[in-house]
Amino acid sequence: MTALGGVVRDYFKPRDGVEQPRVVVGEILCWWCREMHSPERVEACMALPRKVASANGSESSTSKSLDAGLLLQYSELWAFLTAETYPDGTRRQPGKISLSCESGLLGLLLTDCDNDQYAFLSGRNPTTLLEEAELRLSDGSLSFKPSKYSNSKKGKSR
Repeated sequence: MTALGGVVRDYFKPRDGVEQPRVVVGEILCWWCREMHSPERVEACMALPRKVASANGSESSTSKSLDAGLLLQYSELWAFLTAETYPDGTRRQPGKISLSCESGLLGLLLTDCDNDQYAFLSGRNPTTLLEEAELRLSDGSLSFKPSKYSNSKKGKSR
């Protein structure tokens, strides 16, 4: 643009001398929502905000994990997740729960890290799933299956 001694060249004119208006993009196919809208709206269109690095550096989402919060009303689930000893006093590894969604159904996976076992429940409502897990943990009817991804197969000591 500035090849002629710092002078900006004129806007391109075809041979007939008629100046064509510049192309202004009004709508584009958004890479996020796959709908057509203005380029300025692409950032606002994103469903989840982008993660920003924390200035503190050491703070993580697990730093406040011992507050029962949502699980306060589910004492059996909370004990499954946090208890570090059995009633007889022997040590145990706390369990894990995972919530997933696939094809319109929710899945609740309970992983017993101490025994390398898991149990899975499915349903349409997270509250119903938590209530069912609580009830089945309390009455002992939740059937755990051995995990094929056990720690003993990975060569880890228990």
